Amino acid sequence: MKQTFYLVFALIEHYDQQPIFSHTLYANISDAKKAMQIEIEKGMEMFNGENGDILICLDTLFEWRDEDGNGITVQIEEMNVK
Repeated sequence: MKQTFYLVFALIEHYDQQPIFSHTLYANISDAKKAMQIEIEKGMEMFNGENGDILICLDTLFEWRDEDGNGITVQIEEMNVK
């Protein structure tokens, strides 16, 4: 039986702070997508009021950046256990 897990990771880059990287493993895609949305919301709070653009907004990948390169990237990676 093939086991599949879903890794949600977030990278927040802000000019006045060290990069923040987090990752959590989930057993199903539904929970991973909920966690991805929460990570996006938490990350965007750091940039409240800053102008920027969503560069990528897919089902399993989100990236937002401002003109200075500050931003957030959140992705779901499917992992299969062999």
